[in-house]
Amino acid sequence: AVAKFPVVCASPSFYPRRSAVQSMLLPPPSRRPPFWEGEGTKYNSKIRATENYTWTPSHGPRVLAAMFAHFQQETAGLFYTKDIQKGDYCATSSAWVTAAYPCVPGKQYYGCGAKQLSWNYNYGAFSRAMFGDARVLLERPELVADTWLNFASALWFFVTPQPPKPSMLQVLEGTWSPNSQDANNRLQPGFGASTMIINGGQECGESPANPTAAGNRARYYNDFSSRLGLEVSGEKLDCRDS
Repeated sequence: AVAKFPVVCASPSFYPRRSAVQSMLLPPPSRRPPFWEGEGTKYNSKIRATENYTWTPSHGPRVLAAMFAHFQQETAGLFYTKDIQKGDYCATSSAWVTAAYPCVPGKQYYGCGAKQLSWNYNYGAFSRAMFGDARVLLERPELVADTWLNFASALWFFVTPQPPKPSMLQVLEGTWSPNSQDANNRLQPGFGASTMIINGGQECGESPANPTAAGNRARYYNDFSSRLGLEVSGEKLDCRDS
């Protein structure tokens, strides 16, 4: 089981939403990449876009509770920013992945960052979103654990759909509607679906390879929700039957 660490949070009113997002996403000036300068950059556009997101009273607490529940499970309270069980995580089973996100000899794409970004195709896609070039992080995957990309990778994964899966944000905020196949798999909006997205192959179903992880995530979500004053009693928190 993943050890629990104490959580110390400032009052939500202490950080304006824009400042909180920027504190997680913006690298310090001395470490900003060359593409950064200028208001027209893709990355600055992503930051500005957060100002236009419309939150309901429960969106903020729900999103934070879910994110930190997954952080807790993935990194033992943001302690392990690199996977303990390291491996190559180089997917070569499909031609398009090999062509779009080729693995660099000598580099490994094991889990790094607050949500343990894994596999070459995720490193490449995240790199393309941040730098406009998949090669940046395929050549230097260690940056995801050791720099501002730690949290940025977690937020990118959280808001980016993983076709055919929706994004974790969509299943939590209620903008995702299950199709017939989702309904047959007993998937519905809520925290349980977010576990399916991040690691369903290992944690969901009747006999998952990791039988305790999904339950851990749900307990952490309940804990953080309680701290944030969020009522989740009617929400599906697990994925045992999915």
